Amino acid sequence: MDPSCFDHIDKLSQLWPTVRDTETILNRWMEWAQLRRGIVAWPEDYPLVVSPVTGMAVPLPLDYDHWASTEELERLMGQMRNSLWPACLGLPALALPNGVQLIGAPHNDEALFGPGRVVQATLPKCLPTIVG
Repeated sequence: MDPSCFDHIDKLSQLWPTVRDTETILNRWMEWAQLRRGIVAWPEDYPLVVSPVTGMAVPLPLDYDHWASTEELERLMGQMRNSLWPACLGLPALALPNGVQLIGAPHNDEALFGPGRVVQATLPKCLPTIVG
C-alpha cells in the first residue's frame, strides 16, 4: 500500500475516534440496524436511487488527495458521502464514468445494469485530468 494511504488512515482516525465502551458500540449498532431496516423497505416505492458520485467539481488531477492535510481529508470525506452510505448500509451501487451513481435494493445488483447502460449512453463521460 502506498505510504500516503497509511497517512490517510492516521489522519482520518483522528477525525473519527475509535469507540471502546460496550454500551456505545451496542447503541450505535442498534442505530445502524434501525437505519438498515428503513432502507430495506424503501425499494418497494423507490426501486432505484440516482445520485452524484461526489460533491466535488471535476475534473480532478490524478493523485489530488496524496498527502492531504487532516482538514482536506475531512472535506474530501464530506464530498464523498454519496458513495459511502450505500456501502455502509450494504446496498448495491453502480458508479458511472459521467459522475452518476445508481443505488439499488439489497441483493439486487443486476437490476442496476439496464438503467446503468441507459445513463452511460445518454450522458457524456467525465474523465480526470492527468497532470504530472
